[in-house]
Amino acid sequence: MPQDVINPLTHIIVARLVTLCNFLDIPIVSSVEELRKLNPNSIVIFASKHDHYNTEPKEIKEILLQKLNNGKKIILGFEFYSDEYFVDLLNDPKRNLNDDTLNELLSLMLFRETIGGLIEAINEIQQKYSRDRFEIKPFDVTYAESLEKLEDREKEKEYYEKRGAKVVKNILDLLKTYGDNNLVFYTGMFHVIDLLTELKEIIKSGNKEGIKINNVSVFVPPENIIQALRSIKRD
Repeated sequence: MPQDVINPLTHIIVARLVTLCNFLDIPIVSSVEELRKLNPNSIVIFASKHDHYNTEPKEIKEILLQKLNNGKKIILGFEFYSDEYFVDLLNDPKRNLNDDTLNELLSLMLFRETIGGLIEAINEIQQKYSRDRFEIKPFDVTYAESLEKLEDREKEKEYYEKRGAKVVKNILDLLKTYGDNNLVFYTGMFHVIDLLTELKEIIKSGNKEGIKINNVSVFVPPENIIQALRSIKRD
């Protein structure tokens, strides 16, 4: 698709992101260069469409390497099954590229090329940085929970609503627990909208749990989306 052709749905999604970020005073960036101008310890939420498999792994890798340069531990919140099996697997560079169970699951995923590329990028970083410097925290539902939508198609909408709520809760838990670390989140754009909407309510309620919202930035991948973002900012 040409860079100047914008999917109308993408435009709407980005418009919603911009509105929420403006309310929360959260900067939106679309390049690692822009991130460098912010607080080097800022929390980065990567709002993905999951379909740019040629670029997203590279962007995530650049963000992580930039943050690893400051000497602090980096935690990557990763939208993936949160079973203990996958937690251990993703953090094991000797296994995470050749695990049969993982590769079988990837073969069935809609955005398998993007997720596979991300795991390869993670593995490259793990060759240099051990788990005490770089750790992955998957925050999606468990694999067993994901099977619910297959068991009862009539409740599929209910499943996605429950999953969305759990993803937001898990991200918030990571923000509360590791807010003083260098946090990077990789998740879908709709989850980011749900998260920012919840953060808006938390702010309105006084933010009693002290989530460091003023240290958050949202990374919007530049492919196609950056054109929509510029258009919205001009309006």
